[in-house]
Amino acid sequence: MEDADSGVRARVVRPEQFPEVLAKHKGKVVLVDFWATWCAPCRKSFPHTVAMAEKYADRGLAVITVAFDEPDAYDDVLKFLVEQHATRTENLICAHGGSEESFAGYSIRSGALPHFKVYDRNGKLFASFEIDPLAEKQFTLEDVEKAVLDALGAN
Repeated sequence: MEDADSGVRARVVRPEQFPEVLAKHKGKVVLVDFWATWCAPCRKSFPHTVAMAEKYADRGLAVITVAFDEPDAYDDVLKFLVEQHATRTENLICAHGGSEESFAGYSIRSGALPHFKVYDRNGKLFASFEIDPLAEKQFTLEDVEKAVLDALGAN
């Protein structure tokens, strides 16, 4: 899927294809933002993801977004990505939507969004930020950015 005017693209992938996607970015730190258009906190945090993609690209950051929307909402996903000017991110849509299979396939235990993962330049998981309904304190976007900076500086 592509919006010709903005250049924003998104493609549908299955969870089992994700290691291939990640491998294409070997040598870079990778931030992955798992989100959905129906998730208000995701929509609120997404501009921060886009800003990090722009701010740290020259330091070796690649940003991948994975939408957990159902097939009938793919147009909504593309529209949102266009509104967010998500041209410096690799935008994916999970083929199985927000199913348990999707969450399990991406190792998101709680099934809650937003969820962020940071991978080091070798493709190893560096940090993971997951909503924990039982925790008193949740992660912040500053926590995510600090992990990105730590990963960028660690290599």
